[in-house]
Amino acid sequence: MVHSIAYITALVLLAPAILMAFVPMLPALTYMFVVALAFGVIDRFTALSGMDVLILLCISLTSIVIDHTSGLLGAKYGGAHTKSLLWGMLGAFAGLFIFPAFGSFIGLFCGVLIAELYFRRKHEDRGGKALKAAGSALLGTAVGVAVNVALSIVFLILFTVFALN
Repeated sequence: MVHSIAYITALVLLAPAILMAFVPMLPALTYMFVVALAFGVIDRFTALSGMDVLILLCISLTSIVIDHTSGLLGAKYGGAHTKSLLWGMLGAFAGLFIFPAFGSFIGLFCGVLIAELYFRRKHEDRGGKALKAAGSALLGTAVGVAVNVALSIVFLILFTVFALN
């Protein structure tokens, strides 16, 4: 009985995390891992083994790495100056608080764009290169979001398989 109630409660708590995965820098999979771990504790780890928890932890850690590096890798691939990456990260973080749903996208783009315009002020085609770097950062973040959404769905499926066995 306790297992069924805990499982249903965990599923209800895990479902919104898939929506959280659509917003960069929100800890969707970290939240999912905490819920799964709480389920394991409540269930006294009868349904989740240590290996199951380790697999779910690896998925969560992978998500964290992707979340924090995808936009920066995109910007670097687009030719961004190294200091622009920091400004992009700060812009994404600030944007998350100013406009929660899409602010991190806008903040990252603006941070990289402004920094690129500043650091490339002596170049002839600074506007084009700045737009390319900022656009690449945005593309990298979008790819990271897609991967995180896929990871959150995989996490939910694996949690269900683990918990019902």
